Amino acid sequence: MVHGYLIDLDDTLIDDTWSMEVAAKWLAVKFAIPGCDTSEQVVARWTVLTQLNWCRFRNGELSLREQRRKRVRGLLQRELNDGEADEVFAGYASEYQRNWRLVPGTTEFLRRTATLPRVIVSNGERSQVHRKLTALGIHHHFVAIVTPEDAEVPKPNAKIFLHAAELLGLRPHQCLMIGDDYEADIRPADSLGMSTFHVVRGTAGREILDAVPPCPE
Repeated sequence: MVHGYLIDLDDTLIDDTWSMEVAAKWLAVKFAIPGCDTSEQVVARWTVLTQLNWCRFRNGELSLREQRRKRVRGLLQRELNDGEADEVFAGYASEYQRNWRLVPGTTEFLRRTATLPRVIVSNGERSQVHRKLTALGIHHHFVAIVTPEDAEVPKPNAKIFLHAAELLGLRPHQCLMIGDDYEADIRPADSLGMSTFHVVRGTAGREILDAVPPCPE
C-alpha cells in the first residue's frame, strides 16, 4: 500500500522540454550557430548536447556548472572562457525561466494525491527547483525537495531515493516513485522495492493523471 509519493519534476510535472526549446530558439536568434541554418536545427543540437552532458553530470564526470559550459561551447563551437560561457548560459536560463509551465494534468494530479505526503526528487539545482515550484504556485504541495545537494549523489543512485523516503518517514516499499526517465527514475526505484509509474507523455495510460486513480466524488 502506498503511503507517500516521490515525484520527479522536469517533464513529469513541469514541461521542461518546451521551455528548453523556446530558450534554445532564443540562442538561435542571438548567436550565429555554425552548421545550423534553422532554429529547429539549433534546438536539435542543444537537445543532444544537453542529454550527453547531463549524463556525464549524472555519472559524476562533470559538475552542474561544468555541464552547462560544455553545452554552450558545443553549441557555439567556440573556445569560450568560463566567464563567457556562464554569460551565454545566463541569457539562455533567463529565457528558459520565463517559459516555465506545468504539464497538462498536473493541477488535477496534485488534487488527487493531496491526502498523502509528497516529496520532489530532482537532479536539478536545488535553488532552481525551488524557484520553479514557487513561480508556478505549487511549492506548498510538497513536504520536501531532494536534490543531489541534499543526498550528495544524483539519480539514479539509490541513496537519493532512500534519502527522500526517510524524509517521509517511510520504507521504500511504502513509496510510489513517479517520473518520466526510466533509467534515472524508474529502474533505481524498482530496485529498492518501491512502486513506480513511468510517465510517457502523449501515450495513452502513461500520462501524469494515469499515475493515480480519480478522487471519489
